[in-house]
Amino acid sequence: MLENTRRETPLPVGRRRGKRRGVREGKQGGRCGSVERPAVTMSDFFSRMANDISVAFEKLGSDFNKTTNASKRKETAGKTGIVSEREAGWSSFPEYVTGLGPKVRSINCERNSIASLPEDVGLKLTSVTKLSLGSNVLTRLPDSLCKMTTLKSLRLEKNKIEHVPDAIGDLVRLEELVLSDNRVRALPKSVGGLTKLTRLDLSRNRLTCEEARDAGGLEHVAGCSRLTELKVDGNVGMEALPSAWGRLTALVSLSADGTRVKSVPAEVFLGCTKLERVSLRGCPTDIDAIRATVGWDEFDARRIKGRDKQIHGGVMLGSMDDGLDKS
Repeated sequence: MLENTRRETPLPVGRRRGKRRGVREGKQGGRCGSVERPAVTMSDFFSRMANDISVAFEKLGSDFNKTTNASKRKETAGKTGIVSEREAGWSSFPEYVTGLGPKVRSINCERNSIASLPEDVGLKLTSVTKLSLGSNVLTRLPDSLCKMTTLKSLRLEKNKIEHVPDAIGDLVRLEELVLSDNRVRALPKSVGGLTKLTRLDLSRNRLTCEEARDAGGLEHVAGCSRLTELKVDGNVGMEALPSAWGRLTALVSLSADGTRVKSVPAEVFLGCTKLERVSLRGCPTDIDAIRATVGWDEFDARRIKGRDKQIHGGVMLGSMDDGLDKS
């Protein structure tokens, strides 16, 4: 049997790191670049990174709560102003929290079985900037909540909330409002007073919007002049997007996946001059009609430019499919 005597020539030192070089070549359109990979916007990428970090810290908090008794957590909250009662087995809002009054700056009571909040919660907790009550069984919010005018982030996802307080607009410093996975049927007019709001998630509620009229109060969102991200996914009663949303001049991303929305108003394409992403996955859309809408060309140019930035920037983590491309 003949022995293979061919000797491989060693690569120069500078070329031994083939894996990293392959990635670089891929960005320039080399072999790796020919593989199509999904992408998201840079803002989505950093948002997800921040979310991953947040989730990691929340897990640490949950582990801490499981290994630390209630009196110790109360003592810590009194010293730091940070209430960490996530996944701590509460069936009612911890009494000690309101007792701390203006000392409290941040509250996380997610993943408990809290059914209600104290009626005077907003009168006592006057310095809170972040309130997280997701994954509980809240059915209503006390009116005094709207007195918590220092709030910047209010997370109420995965509860059973049916009504948003009429004075919600008094939360003038609010930047993030998450109400996804609740039972909200309508929004009060005052929601338009949330002029510092940048992120609003109303996904999977019971909101409605028809072609002829807007019964769900969604048109009031148009007053949130700094809004950059708006999500209304899974509201199956939505048949249209309010034309008033064309006043959202800072809006970058709009998602209405899983609704019955068929088209996008020309006012949105024309007025939302920073809009780069509209997602209508799972909707009964007429793509040709949408592309014929006045303002589509300007929007599509921004959309394509945004995708180019995603690809050349190497941010490849999400789905390119937004329901607006022809099959």
